[in-house]
Amino acid sequence: MIDQETRRACRAAPKTAQARLEREQAKHMYYGLTNALCPTCLQLVRAQILIRDEKVIMRKYCPEHGHSEVLVSSDVDWFTKSINSIKPGERPLSFGTAVNRGCPYDCGLCPDHQQHTCVAQIEVTNYCNLDCPICYAENRATWFLDIERYKFMLREAVKREGVLNQLNLTGGEPTLHPQIVEMVKIARKNRVSMVLINTNGLRLAEDDDFVRQLADARAAIYLSFDGFDPEVYKTIRGEDLLGKKLQALEKLEKYNVPVVLVPAIYKGLNDHEIGPMIKLLTESKNIVTIQLQPLFYVGSCEEEELNPLEKLTLTETIDLVEKGTDGAIKKSDFMYVPCHHPMCGTVCYLLLDEKNNAVPLTRFVDPNLYLDYIKNRPWVDRQELFNLTRGAVEKIASAAAIPDMAGGTVEENIEQIIGLVSDCCATNNTRKFRNRIKQISIHAFMDKYCWDQQRAQKCCVHVILPTGRMISFCNYNNLHRYAGSAITYDNQIGINRMKIRSRQRTNT
Repeated sequence: MIDQETRRACRAAPKTAQARLEREQAKHMYYGLTNALCPTCLQLVRAQILIRDEKVIMRKYCPEHGHSEVLVSSDVDWFTKSINSIKPGERPLSFGTAVNRGCPYDCGLCPDHQQHTCVAQIEVTNYCNLDCPICYAENRATWFLDIERYKFMLREAVKREGVLNQLNLTGGEPTLHPQIVEMVKIARKNRVSMVLINTNGLRLAEDDDFVRQLADARAAIYLSFDGFDPEVYKTIRGEDLLGKKLQALEKLEKYNVPVVLVPAIYKGLNDHEIGPMIKLLTESKNIVTIQLQPLFYVGSCEEEELNPLEKLTLTETIDLVEKGTDGAIKKSDFMYVPCHHPMCGTVCYLLLDEKNNAVPLTRFVDPNLYLDYIKNRPWVDRQELFNLTRGAVEKIASAAAIPDMAGGTVEENIEQIIGLVSDCCATNNTRKFRNRIKQISIHAFMDKYCWDQQRAQKCCVHVILPTGRMISFCNYNNLHRYAGSAITYDNQIGINRMKIRSRQRTNT
């Protein structure tokens, strides 16, 4: 028998259901949780990853400074699919520090770090011949790295890695270091596969013999190049550098020095020049890669009017590539790079035909074939990529797999690619094919607005400190730079004798 209370509850049920339907629905979808930095005090805070208005947003809360938000991705689909592409990392052979306070305070690398070093960086000076408004290093012109200290740092890094895939010599302006050529030679003799010099190119433009020496030392150049508009250089570099940049490129081509073009992409200023810069990549014999870097706000690059919800993101930069090439290169041609966090970078490989028409390799090869290849490689090994592509092309079964490359029929283009690969199979002739592979890379470094612990712990770009410790690039720039780069060398190799001049970072 049903009592009175139960009867009343049954009669009230429809009203309760109606009330449930009228509850306010959240304007976002909760996706996950991470640790981030308060952009005001740089303290570690909790952050939610939210999907809102077809975008991915990071929402942070600092007990002292309240809530803040930043745009993580302009493309929800890309974000969710890329997260699923993450593969287990490869750990270093040994670690430099123990876990004490946790990420990001135990950098060394510590055992909590999830990826070994793909790209190592050594700052060889803080002297520079420019004063760029966007410089993340805030150079002070106080020191050059001692050559013996450099050797020690290199030994420590090789001890932890076995072989360094890539070493970037940075600054300041590293070409001002009086022993920079010797530094390249030392690295090449000590288990470093590729040595790049991060440079503004001014000395290269003026010193032909210096470029020849770099070529003889088998250095590659990581050249800041922000487009073809003199006004852009005045805004982000402080002066018109276009003529000097073009002169540097002429000398580098003369001596066949491999070049990576590195544009800082400033939203609304030079993002329309991505297409012409990619054209320069495909038309040049010695420019092998263009690495597009959305502007990140570290060091001198502060912007009081910045709206973090309008920051240029990785996915928006991919869209700019598609727009700048009139759809010749599409978002689907970019592949996730599983060595670091997928929101840190992406890559697209291009194959050039006889007329220098660029065709993304993804148009005729399943990109999944490349995931293992690029998993722990910052640099294209042309021979390995040649072999991988050759095998894939030989398996082509449908004409629809190949796009129109040079105005011919699809069938003719298949024959063209198969002929290209077949011609290169002859002994001593593979370079012809390998020189037709170009790379478009996008790397979105983190600043205090978008720093994410999940990304930081998967970082594979590491700065080697004078003590031999290694710190992820974005952790170094946001939290550790002022305590680690300004050094006084006391003629002793021992770590305990290193004097570190620290500066308390002022947050406003």
